[in-house]
Formats: sequence, structure tokens, C-alpha cells
Amino acid sequence: MREFSLNLLSSKKPIFFQIYRYFKNEILDGQLQYDDLLPSIRSCAQSFEVSKNTVEVAYQLLVSEEYIRNIPKKGYKVVYQGETKPQHNTSTSDPSLTQTIRYDFRYGNIELNTFPFHHWNKVRNTCIAYNQSNYIVEGKAQGEYVLRKELARLLYEARGVISNPEQIIVGSTPQQLVSLLCQMLETDKHIIGVENPGYDGARNTFLNYGFQVHPIPLTEDGVSIHELKNSHANIMYVSPSQQFMNRMTLSQTTMAWQPP
Repeated sequence: MREFSLNLLSSKKPIFFQIYRYFKNEILDGQLQYDDLLPSIRSCAQSFEVSKNTVEVAYQLLVSEEYIRNIPKKGYKVVYQGETKPQHNTSTSDPSLTQTIRYDFRYGNIELNTFPFHHWNKVRNTCIAYNQSNYIVEGKAQGEYVLRKELARLLYEARGVISNPEQIIVGSTPQQLVSLLCQMLETDKHIIGVENPGYDGARNTFLNYGFQVHPIPLTEDGVSIHELKNSHANIMYVSPSQQFMNRMTLSQTTMAWQPP
């Protein structure tokens, strides 16, 4: 197999993007042709002196754009046969790929250069092989029963909350679950209290549904009961453990408090 060389120091763009663009150009220029094998992730990482995760991210981008395909027991092969760039890839100036922010503190993002793709794929494939039929049928709207059953057990062991699987709803994000809650409530009858500082994803969802939202300051024990009493809120959105953003845990006294 031919050797590949790339000067990663000549560009300020993310390393995984440089590797992705390098092999993409090799394919479009005809240097790598249909059915040619790309170097393995390990050998590519050694040649470019980068981590295997970085190479895997680059290869996954090429796979997603149908330039290459991962052939079991063989490796990554070129599958692109066109003479021009695919229509869905007319530009490579996507800010998400070319951003040069050194430290990104936005929550919810994944650090691609350190994400354990190999371990993730291994666990994912194991889960799929364990019960393949569940992945080709429509899932339960409330969440899989075995998962809700396990969550009920963990709630009791960790927080002393007695519940059953029928009382638990599993969602993809907190915003989705708050959105479901908003659809059950009437905007003219409820005022929502939220932690301040707190998770703005929930606060913005309440606002988007037209609810009045009152920020409630925090104490060492969590939400200030004094401020909550003096507010007009009749529903309080809290994070009882690992409060977002101060990482505090609500005391049992605060959680047990009820308005008179």
C-alpha cells in the first residue's frame, strides 16, 4: 500500500477535518480509486502521529458522505465512482467543521478528538446483537419497560422514591420531557418557578409554551424556600441531585417542604 503524507502543522483547522479533506481530495483527484483500500485507522494514526480517535472521526465523515465504506475484516474501501463532488456536498465551509475555537465551554457538545469511538461501537454492536428484533420494530412511546423497571429500582435505592414503571416516562432530552409536561398544563393557571442559576433549556421551553416563569435564587440547600413562598409560582422545576450549574444536592428538608 502506498504511503500517505500530510503536513498537519500547515493549517489551523481541526486535525480530523484536515485528514478528512486530505483523503477526500485523494479520491476526487483519482489518486484513490474505486475499491482501493485506505490505510487502517491504526497505521494512519501512526503515519500522521495522531490519536486513533481523530482518524476514526475523519473516516466516519468520509463514510457519511459515501466516499468510503467499512468492509468487515477488510477495512475501509473507496466506494465513490463519480467524476464530480456529490450534490449534497457542494461546500466544505461548514462552520461546525472549520471552527477554530480552542476551548469550547458550551454544554451538550462532544469532544470528538477524545471520544472513545472504538469502545462505543463495540458496546453498540454488542447491544444490537443481544436483541436484534427490538431494533427493527417501533419502540414504546413511554420508553422500554425493562429500562423503566430498572429506573424505578434505582430511584428507590438512591433517593428512597417509591414508584413503578408505569409512572416513569423516558425521553431523549430534558427539553422533550418538559415539552410533554407543558402540553398537560394550562398556561393561564400555572406560574413556573425555576432555579436561578439553572438549566436554561427547561426555562426556555416553558417560555416558548407561553408560561410565566419566575427565577428562584438558590441557597446552600438548594432552592430558597423563603423566596419560593414569596413568589407567585405554583409549580417548581428543580434538579434534586447534581444541580445544574452549582452541582449541589437538595436537602431532604427542602424536598419535603410543601406550601401551606
